[in-house]
Amino acid sequence: MRKFMLIGICAFSLIAEVAMSQTKREGARPNAPEYIAMTPNFPTTAASTAFAGASELPKGGHDLEITGDPTANGLMLSMNLGRLFRQGAKVYSEPSHTLIFAGMSPQLNASKEGEDLRSKAIIGGGGVVVTDFPNAAVRIEVPARPPDDYGIVVYAVTGSGDFLVAAGKVGGGRFGWKTTWAELNGVLDPTHCCSNACGEVCIDCSGPYFTCCLQCGCQCYNIECGWIWCINCGSCSKADDSAGAVPCPGVRSVSGAT
Repeated sequence: MRKFMLIGICAFSLIAEVAMSQTKREGARPNAPEYIAMTPNFPTTAASTAFAGASELPKGGHDLEITGDPTANGLMLSMNLGRLFRQGAKVYSEPSHTLIFAGMSPQLNASKEGEDLRSKAIIGGGGVVVTDFPNAAVRIEVPARPPDDYGIVVYAVTGSGDFLVAAGKVGGGRFGWKTTWAELNGVLDPTHCCSNACGEVCIDCSGPYFTCCLQCGCQCYNIECGWIWCINCGSCSKADDSAGAVPCPGVRSVSGAT
């Protein structure tokens, strides 16, 4: 699997229980002594059903690029929805499961499924766009996310079910990432890349779930597979090689499951 070297970036993650039934803010940690990784299980159609195997996927390009920038009136979503998004897209804010965006092809929009999806989005205050899929570029302002939410989940509407492209635990503020699915030894796995003003960090995972830990500044940001609790910013100090200081925990290589 691909590996991405992060030079001078310190990263450390405390594994903690994440229960989707609870509304906890990013950065808080449960009082229980057990720090068990607990990744939610969002429903999805299996890739083998949605795409009839990896050979059906075109090669190259990011399947998803998404950023969310808070505005005075809500959230500005910018998305490139690539090859996986054959008929449309759904974007949810979690754990409230608020449908903040529904994108539909003209064919999907004219169907009963499209009518139902449009109604759900409008009722919840989400944005709706009808455009050509796949490879749609969308920029739309949607209402602000619920204040206790910390996740963004993106589905591709394929015509053979909804495929869970990415589920990012990204906090409640600005977010941005890219996801690319690729075949290795007959298995489809994604690479996720989180980004902010400091640059980009990437990881190979065995599924759509990942966590962006970007809240502590450029010397201490990271990405991990699954949904985890990020380090408290006060626990990470800026490296100063000239003074002989040791960063926490030092230079590392980020790679996912192989």
